Amino acid sequence: MPFSTENALLANVVANRDDGLAKLVYADWLEEQGDEPRAQKAKFLRTEAELLKATPNSEAARATVEELRKLAYTLPHDWCPMVVHSAFPLHLLPDPKRSPGARRVIKTARTEDDINAAARSGLKPLVLAVTRNKEISSWVGVYQDPVTGEIETTGDHRHCPPGTHVVTVRFYPYNFATPYAAYLLPADLQTGEEVWLEDLIEDIVGVWGNQGHTYRLESGPARWTGTGFEILFDPQRDARRWIG
Repeated sequence: MPFSTENALLANVVANRDDGLAKLVYADWLEEQGDEPRAQKAKFLRTEAELLKATPNSEAARATVEELRKLAYTLPHDWCPMVVHSAFPLHLLPDPKRSPGARRVIKTARTEDDINAAARSGLKPLVLAVTRNKEISSWVGVYQDPVTGEIETTGDHRHCPPGTHVVTVRFYPYNFATPYAAYLLPADLQTGEEVWLEDLIEDIVGVWGNQGHTYRLESGPARWTGTGFEILFDPQRDARRWIG
């Protein structure tokens, strides 16, 4: 069937987001096409239908919402908000800064053997240094029982274990196999293409914690410039801020 058929079915769903029958007709057509991306969309629509049948706030409803979130993780970011029921909380859908959506996923290799295996398979390794961002760190406080010598640790300023505070250690909370890594580039990667880096090599702040714990962004969106990746994530604007 021509692509215009999907456009027409989608337009009908968008115009009638709360019409379960329109969505099931769309889901049937998607499944008939036989490709994985459309099958994923069909599964999302059928899972949403299950949610509407579930008792609100029940264990089944919560499990179904989680399943919808997992399905939406690799679906186009603009598609899910268009088709979900009007009562569905849109904030529960994945954040485009933290999910691949329809972007192509670029994998990373972190050992010599894995990099060479990828090269032999036809991928082009873009080798980069693994460097530490000094803004990323954590801490642990150590308290010791003066009688037994046993210790207890905390990473929470609100919790002081019994005993004597003997030391507070600030440290970098990650370990990598080698001081280098490589993004594995497919031969048809186009300049300007927006992709999803599954395992970021760059050390970018993904979480600011108000207790002094700062965590790196593990994966994120990027644009291929022809020679490298422009990371499409601003730590000041896009990073989560934990309060607690």
